[in-house]
Amino acid sequence: MMIKLVNENSDVDTIFNGKNAIEKLLFLSKTDPGHLTDYIFSDINMPVMIECGFLTEYDDFKIDHLKTTHFYV
Repeated sequence: MMIKLVNENSDVDTIFNGKNAIEKLLFLSKTDPGHLTDYIFSDINMPVMIECGFLTEYDDFKIDHLKTTHFYV
């Protein structure tokens, strides 16, 4: 992955659909809120849950109440 090539100390997770991403982010927000993701790179046509649904649920669940995560679609 290109990010690892630029900064080998990066912690990168790859999740292949929006539903699993929401589940992972909810888990992190409850168990380790200090380690929420800084960046989310996403496809508009994600399987299981498209980008609009993902962003709506992300906002509805108030996963990142400080609004520090940057989204790239």
